[in-house]
Amino acid sequence: MQAWTEQIGDMNTRVWKEFLDRQHSEKPEEIKAAKLANLPYFTWIQEYYKTYFSWMVQQIRETSGVSEKVKEDAKCAFSKQLFLDES
Repeated sequence: MQAWTEQIGDMNTRVWKEFLDRQHSEKPEEIKAAKLANLPYFTWIQEYYKTYFSWMVQQIRETSGVSEKVKEDAKCAFSKQLFLDES
């Protein structure tokens, strides 16, 4: 659980740092016209989801008594979700 909490903290820091770095490099008119998807709130939600989902898949893999089919289904669901998010 501590590693997962550290991942969330690292992700949070990275998302906000990337946003602030863009603020310093963009022209004021580009900042005004920023897409909602580029705002840190939405990026944070997306990154949190990816981190949490990968953590859940890892927990399923490491839990004894879970069938190989369930483990594979969880892995496939995560891979499918990442593919859909990237398109």
